[in-house]
Amino acid sequence: EEQEQESPPSSSEEEQAIKALLHAIRCNMYCAYYLAFGTEVFDNVMEYVEEIEDATEEEPLELAIEYCNSEQRQYWEETDGAIEWLRSHLLKEEDGKDIIVRDDCWLSEDELDWKELLQDMEEAAQVAQAKEEEEGRETNEDDLEEVDVLMYAGMFRTAMEMVQEQYKLKSS
Repeated sequence: EEQEQESPPSSSEEEQAIKALLHAIRCNMYCAYYLAFGTEVFDNVMEYVEEIEDATEEEPLELAIEYCNSEQRQYWEETDGAIEWLRSHLLKEEDGKDIIVRDDCWLSEDELDWKELLQDMEEAAQVAQAKEEEEGRETNEDDLEEVDVLMYAGMFRTAMEMVQEQYKLKSS
């Protein structure tokens, strides 16, 4: 009995997949890195991930953490080669080799600058925190349920520094 072999993706299928990947990275860079290096790095660093629920697009780090610790990640992991494919494209990009499909399909160095994005988010959280303290807001039960963005940002930074060291990525 002859075994049916899957044919390799056509160049247009590969092009579509890369375009979808680039769009996903532009939408949430944190998620791309977390998926690509989750098992080896992020799972060993990130704590209290189960406390994040119902994150929104306005909370990209929390959304990435929630997504990458849900059943959605399982689909990536169960799809042969998906995580390796994602990682290989992030590593290509980090090595300074653009992922080029067509002239309009590539990522700039700024679009992969997780440090600046994370720093901007941390600064915004610190400003909001200082404003709350300045207003003398009392701590109530709702505050206890708020996500500690600075804590998660610190863990994400630690994980990415480990990824940079382990995979010899350039520092942004």
